[in-house]
Amino acid sequence: MAVQAPLLTYFGEPKQTNAIQLALEKEQTKIQLTVIIGSSFAITASAVVRESNKPHLFIFRDKEAASYFVNDIENLLKNEVFFFPASYRRAYQIEETDNANILLRAEVLNKLNNKRNPIIVTYSEALSEKVVSRKELKKHTITLKIKDDIAIDFLEEMLEHLNFEKVDFVIKAGQYSIRGGILDVYSFADENPFRIEFFDTEIESIRTFDINTQLSVSAESKITIIPNTEAKKSIESQVSFLEYLPKNSVIWTKDIKYSKGILDDYFDRANEQYNKVSDSAIQHLSPEYLFTNAYHFSKELQQFSVIENSNHPYFETEKTITINTDPLTKINKQFDLLKEDLLKNKEAGLDNIILCSSDEQEERFNAIFEHTEEELNYKCILFSLHEGYIDYTNKQAIYTDHQIFDRYHKFKSKTKFTNNQAITIKQLTSLDIGDFVTHIDHGVGRFEGLHKIENNGKYQEVIKLTYKQGDILYISIHSLHKIAKFSGKEGIEPKINQCLDKNDFVSALKNLVILNAPINNFFEKVMVNTDDTKIKNNRYSLLYKLRQNLNSVADISKLAS
Repeated sequence: MAVQAPLLTYFGEPKQTNAIQLALEKEQTKIQLTVIIGSSFAITASAVVRESNKPHLFIFRDKEAASYFVNDIENLLKNEVFFFPASYRRAYQIEETDNANILLRAEVLNKLNNKRNPIIVTYSEALSEKVVSRKELKKHTITLKIKDDIAIDFLEEMLEHLNFEKVDFVIKAGQYSIRGGILDVYSFADENPFRIEFFDTEIESIRTFDINTQLSVSAESKITIIPNTEAKKSIESQVSFLEYLPKNSVIWTKDIKYSKGILDDYFDRANEQYNKVSDSAIQHLSPEYLFTNAYHFSKELQQFSVIENSNHPYFETEKTITINTDPLTKINKQFDLLKEDLLKNKEAGLDNIILCSSDEQEERFNAIFEHTEEELNYKCILFSLHEGYIDYTNKQAIYTDHQIFDRYHKFKSKTKFTNNQAITIKQLTSLDIGDFVTHIDHGVGRFEGLHKIENNGKYQEVIKLTYKQGDILYISIHSLHKIAKFSGKEGIEPKINQCLDKNDFVSALKNLVILNAPINNFFEKVMVNTDDTKIKNNRYSLLYKLRQNLNSVADISKLAS
């Protein structure tokens, strides 16, 4: 069985860590690393960052390199890393913005505003866009806490002023809804929306909630509501991202000259786009307000401690730290070549570590090396890094199974904010009067729309379902997880409910008799109390729904045994 743990557990402290930490004690220092190959850069950075009390910003050439690094360092530290992407592809094409990226950018600004020490990863293109200044963001941020005295109508006016959209149910950032004394609002810097409950004008409780189930996620005592920080047409006070960073931040880079080239290229494109739209009816801010250029970028970098992983650093360095690393031999499934490599490493006093994506991969390597006469001295670890390397300084050779088998290693995109969870809400708002829905406790009924009812002097929005003989069921929007749209052949009503609507119990029972054979087959061939908890719960749920259908026709418990 391969061992599961962060890779730093096996490496201990890389030898270069202490030298980097000592050099960083001086403000605005410039450090050169020569030169760290592959994922050794992530391991070195992880060792430095985990002992640091400063913000750290990593600047990569492009989004792909940044994304691979995010995956590596999150795996190594088991801590959250914040990704700062570009918000849109072309200057002044605001309609092409990526809403998920805007949320990620706002999250980073919010973390920096709260005086935390985040790990931020970005790339050249993302730095070309300026961000709202701290002063401007603070002016447009709403801060609320329990026991605050604020009228819900006044809070609504504030949200409208910040261009939040009023909807029936919030499903994405920038929306809010009001139901009686409850206000739901989706900030641009939080993964889940907030539910704020009022008692008259006093905030009684604040919770985050899941937009799919409407169930609470966590209770909060104080929150900040952040508007769309990329709404450039409405906010003129813009600064570069480096201006926004605290001055004690440490900046790690690989190619400052490349980043400068990208910034100038985007600034020139912005000028071209601005000239094209300058005569339009819509007023646009000039590129100087919205984008930074290479000159200002390099000037601002000078004010920070900078670590360059490069043989040709941009700055004159005060400390050079050499780590002797080499890229791996290209194996391409040539296992004799891999064996030669492992033996050569052993003779050089290096520890051979093979990173495996599964236990099956470890078994595969063991089978490949089973009949090798020489002792290869290797260890398999169930772990993932993007790129292996040979580290002579720390006496380790790191191989990855995807490189050995010549497989493409795909990074996991940093998109924690998505609308995929909003399916249930969207389905609800798209239901038509008369559609069939299934309630987990009460079975299939007809959807009769959204209604407001009075409850203890407060009006709340509910879903109305009707059943046989005119029975009515009101469901709180907080219980959306209990209903689902009926899945059946289009245009055909559920048979049991159709019969019950006519009080035709004989026909209903005949429909149930059809289930006799499959039910008997289920109990004969299926083990309900299986060891797998998830499977067991699914099977109990199936039996529960069956019982509900039977009880809707007749009370089986009254039958004589």
